[in-house]
This record gives sequence, C-alpha cells and structure tokens, in this order.
Amino acid sequence: MINKNLALIGILLIFVAVSYLLLSNKSSFYQRNEVSNSTVSSPNSKISKKGFSVVLKNINKEEDGGIAVFGSTNNNTKIDIRLINFSNNSIFEAQIKKGTCSDLKDSKYQLTKVVSGKSFTSLNTEFSKFLSDLPLALVIYSPNSPDNVYSCADILIK
Repeated sequence: MINKNLALIGILLIFVAVSYLLLSNKSSFYQRNEVSNSTVSSPNSKISKKGFSVVLKNINKEEDGGIAVFGSTNNNTKIDIRLINFSNNSIFEAQIKKGTCSDLKDSKYQLTKVVSGKSFTSLNTEFSKFLSDLPLALVIYSPNSPDNVYSCADILIK
C-alpha cells in the first residue's frame, strides 16, 4: 500500500513539474502577468509535495487560460490559480463544480475571487476528502453572469 501511495505522489510531482515547464516556455505568460515561481507556491503557504496542477483552457479561444496548483497543508486543501492573457484589474469568480467542463453539475466549493489573474484559496477540507469527490471541474466565470464561463479545467486522476 505504501508503494502505491509513493508511486501516486511521484506521478503527481512529475505532472506538476511538467505543467510548470510547459507554462514557463510561454513568454506571454511572464511578460503580460509578471508571474514568476510563485505559480507553484503562494506567499501565504507552502504547498507540500502532495499535490497536482491542472491547465485551465479558455472557453472561447484555442489557448491555455492559466494554471491551478492543488496541494495540502495542515489538513486543508490549497488552491493557487494564475490566469494568463487577462485584462489588468479584471475580476472573475471561481468555483469547483461537480462533474466535468463538458458536463457541469452543482457547485461544490466557492473559491476566492480571481483578481488581476490571481487567486489563492484554503479549503477547510482534507486533501484526501477533496480527491474522493472527483471528478470535479474548476470553473472561472464572469462575476455578473455564472453562465459566461471564461476558463475551465477538469480535475481528474486517470
């Protein structure tokens, strides 16, 4: 059982590293939003090795919309969101919904608003409980219209 857990943690760490490397090669990500290594760690927390990341896809464009890093600290689930190609001072709502981006269900968790492309949320939910609720979708949407989805990412472990 321990070997399975170590293998899963190893795979998740590799996924986070590859996601970071892919995004770090996008010059527009750094030029427009001035995001550095804080993409994978928030100044408010230290995300443990137990975590993963997802790439947000823009709904109306064929490009990535950003990255969200999920982790566990002090029995809480931490979510750090960084958007790319957004307008300065823009504000979006963020939610974790049941289902997938192509089949959204009810809201599961309301997250901190995304302001100028950044959001950090600490859920009072253990990481293992969060993972037991999969599949989920991270949805970024207009504050005035929940149906106006800006970006979405499926949260799945295959």
